[in-house]
Amino acid sequence: MIGYVVLFPTLVIYLYRVMGPKHKLSKILFSISGLAVLISLGLALGKEFFPSAQIYHIQQSIMVFVNAGINVFLVIPLLLGSILNEERNRIDC
Repeated sequence: MIGYVVLFPTLVIYLYRVMGPKHKLSKILFSISGLAVLISLGLALGKEFFPSAQIYHIQQSIMVFVNAGINVFLVIPLLLGSILNEERNRIDC
């Protein structure tokens, strides 16, 4: 949980500061990736600290698949797409 709460958002913020996307598409992809991280983090923290909430009355395996799906199909591809788009535009300029 520590890696999820501290390290992952810190990585996204670090990449944003270091990379500093300058192109519109890179900024959009990076922003959506960051939003997906926050959604995934919110689901994980909600399940951990508010297990009695109505939305979390689903099986543990479904919750794992939802969080993993958000990270695998949204966060990672969008973050990599943002980095690759920025690198491609930097080389072209």
